[in-house]
Amino acid sequence: MSFEQQVRKIEADLVERIKGLLSPTKKNIVFFLPKGNYYKQLGNLPKKLAQKHQVILVKATPMPADFESQFTSISPVAWVVDTPEGSIPIQIDLKEIDLIVEMDSKHLMDIPDDFLSKTAKRLLMPHSMLQAPKVVPYDYIIAPSKIFVECYERLHPNSTNQLIYGGYPKFDSSLAQKPTQEPDRITYAATIHDANYLFASTICAGYDANLLEWLLSNTNQKIAYRPHPAAYWQKIAESHKMLKYRFANESRLIFDESPGSGFYDQTQMLITDFSTTAYTFSLSTLRPSVFFAPLESDDIEMVKHIHRIGYVAKNFQELKQILDKNEDKSSEIAAFREECVFNIGRSEEVICEAIDSILCS
Repeated sequence: MSFEQQVRKIEADLVERIKGLLSPTKKNIVFFLPKGNYYKQLGNLPKKLAQKHQVILVKATPMPADFESQFTSISPVAWVVDTPEGSIPIQIDLKEIDLIVEMDSKHLMDIPDDFLSKTAKRLLMPHSMLQAPKVVPYDYIIAPSKIFVECYERLHPNSTNQLIYGGYPKFDSSLAQKPTQEPDRITYAATIHDANYLFASTICAGYDANLLEWLLSNTNQKIAYRPHPAAYWQKIAESHKMLKYRFANESRLIFDESPGSGFYDQTQMLITDFSTTAYTFSLSTLRPSVFFAPLESDDIEMVKHIHRIGYVAKNFQELKQILDKNEDKSSEIAAFREECVFNIGRSEEVICEAIDSILCS
């Protein structure tokens, strides 16, 4: 059997497996999460949809059991098979699928826009509360906030995709969790450092080390360093290892590698170079964030609203002034939250209603 024939056999088996999970009487919703990242953005949405519809998780990597338990059924999938003769794509087209829900990472993986079905409607659940995707092969897009809408309309002025002002389930989940302890630390959360070579990685590590050294010398609080999640699976992991080695004997410095947003409870103030997690943190906790010497960015909307959630410090002198002042911005941040985020506390219900309408149209 040739490699092509072997791949076609794998393809046929996948088609039959997924087709066997689809319902002949209910609407079929497929959540396609190829890498398994960003699943927390969905909250309990799959579980609520499964009360009325057939809800299937199609994935390529293992995912937490408590998340997988929300689905009616689960199927592994592949979209390409690497062979000694080259990569051979898997082709799946199931007309029985009514709606495919995706996160905005698929286009980074060269997965065809019509993978799984050429006829199903497609809905995007964005991973960012603020940043709209630059590629939009979707019929419907859930908009979490007014900032997201501003960004989307700037990037796609002539788009015919339908925006649904649904909200942000992960944000609602964060608000529903009661704090387990008093915040006692300053957390530095870095953006992704795109380092393709060890030399570039060293520069990134040096930038972060400079800030950490200053914080250790100029504050009395615990300091937590929280790398971008991609630090664990890209070449930038080298810079993270350098930092851990450099500060191995600093008892006040914590390398926070815990999953999710649990670190919010422990963080009194968040410092970042330019990560959007600052917005999620401040809007969730009503505590301020500081953008320290922020990187150049084309995220116009994020820049525009920084002072609604915190501060910008261009140098250590400005950073020290902000930390010494220790201003309470909770009322200002709360007002901005009400103005900015859609359907706070009820996003899952609103999105479920929107999906019901889509399936009936």
